[in-house]
Amino acid sequence: MPLEPPTEGRYQSKEELFKRAQEHAQIQGYAVVTRSSRQGLIYLQCDKGGTFKNVRNLTEETRKRRANSKCTGCPFMIKGKEMVDDEGRWHLSVMEPDHNHPPSDNLTDHSILRRLDEDQKLLVRKMRAEGSKPTEIVKYFNDNNLPPIMIKDVHNIMKKFPRSSSSSVDSALNSIESLVASFESPPQPTQPVQPVDTNPRKRGRPPIHQSQPQPKRKVVKCSRCHQTGHSRAHPDCPLNSTTPLPPLDLSAEDLASWAQNFQPTFYDNINDQQSSTFDLTF
Repeated sequence: MPLEPPTEGRYQSKEELFKRAQEHAQIQGYAVVTRSSRQGLIYLQCDKGGTFKNVRNLTEETRKRRANSKCTGCPFMIKGKEMVDDEGRWHLSVMEPDHNHPPSDNLTDHSILRRLDEDQKLLVRKMRAEGSKPTEIVKYFNDNNLPPIMIKDVHNIMKKFPRSSSSSVDSALNSIESLVASFESPPQPTQPVQPVDTNPRKRGRPPIHQSQPQPKRKVVKCSRCHQTGHSRAHPDCPLNSTTPLPPLDLSAEDLASWAQNFQPTFYDNINDQQSSTFDLTF
C-alpha cells in the first residue's frame, strides 16, 4: 500500500499548513517534520528521512545498527511557500511523493506525534493528581482522538512537575482566585517605609529597626560652667567644689552670746518704737 502525499492547496498560515499535512500523514501511517525553513518558505520531510553521520569512521562490517534508530533515508518531501499576491496565503506543493518504507503499525513510534501542548500537559497533571493511573491516562488519550502518548510520556511530564500534598493545578487556581480577590477588596493602609542607609562607612553600626522613628536625645549642658556633657551637680564640673565644708562646732552658750550681740538694723524705722526681742529656744 503506497503512502499518499497530502493534497496540494492553499492555507491561511504556515501553522495551518503544517497541521493539515501532519493530520494527513498520521492517517496514512507516517509523520512529517521540518527539514528547513526561512522567511516565506518551509520544507517538510518524512520523519524517517535523512541518514546518520558516520562520525566514528565505521565500515559496514564493524557497524552495528541500533534497534531504536528510524532513519531510512526516505526521500519524501513537500514545500510550503507564502504567496505575497494572494493575501499572504501559503501554497503547499509536493516535491517528492514516494516513501521507501511501509506505513507504521503503531503511531507511538513517531515521537513528534506524541508531543503535547500546554493544555494537554495540564490535563495529564490533573488526571494524575486525581489518582488516575498512567495506563488509564494513555487509554483516555487514545479514545478521545488526542496525541497517542505512551506511559513513559506520562512519567516524563510528572518528573518536570512533581506531585505534592496539594496538586499544582489546585495551587494555580487558588493563586488566581486570591489575585482576583485582591483586586476586588479595598486597599489596606500601609506603613511608610523608612529609607535604608546604604552608606558603606556606616555598615559597622548595629542594625536599627527602620519602621520606628528614633527620638533625638537632648544634649546635657551645665548651667554653671556652660559646658556640654554634664550637669551642674555632676562631679566633672570644674566649678563644682569637691572639698567638703568643715562642720559647724558651736555650743549653746556660743549661740546665746551671738544672739545678744546681734543688733538688727531693719527695726530702726518702726513707728511704734518698740524694742525688738528674739526668742531663741534651744
